Amino acid sequence: MGYGEAQEILGTLYYYGEGVPRSPAKAAELFRLAAEQNYPSAAFNLGIMYSEGDGVEQSDEQAFVWYTAASNMGHSDAQFNLGVAYDFGIGCKKDLMEAAKWYSMSASQGNSDALCNLGDMYENGRGVEKDFDKAMTLYKASADLGNDLAQCSIGDMYRKGEGVPQSDQEAEKWYRTSAEKGCKEAINELVKMGKDVSGYNAED
Repeated sequence: MGYGEAQEILGTLYYYGEGVPRSPAKAAELFRLAAEQNYPSAAFNLGIMYSEGDGVEQSDEQAFVWYTAASNMGHSDAQFNLGVAYDFGIGCKKDLMEAAKWYSMSASQGNSDALCNLGDMYENGRGVEKDFDKAMTLYKASADLGNDLAQCSIGDMYRKGEGVPQSDQEAEKWYRTSAEKGCKEAINELVKMGKDVSGYNAED
């Protein structure tokens, strides 16, 4: 086992307090050492800690730095978070084309959240040319992985007839699939359709 790997493992133990007293500050220090030796998950963990201000002073800019480092090493979750950063201008200048690029890289590794967000970009023409067919393909790939927001978005496309024949019946089917997982948006859409939602509990 190399030093970087050992530092990352030890950092995880300190972060969760497993076998040692919990110390986010010590975890961050160890993650930084491992990240500087090109361990992508350590860089990603450090980005999360800066984003949440856990063990380090909260800094969206530093979170962006470490998400970028991890993303360039191929870390799918970091690529998704980097896409979100560019999408909403968190710790960096907003850049929808960069957001689409990083969502796409994460999506290519099967990240359901990235697939869903990239679908939204194609549905609405944000950072990419509007393409309902691509949006539906991406949403369905995400929905197949159990993503409730993607399932809700498919419902939206059927309700509005975007790239598919308009169908309230199909929309309701997808909304209910999503609502079963506690998706607030899906439950709200069912309410708008006048449907009974008494059996669903929205997630916080």
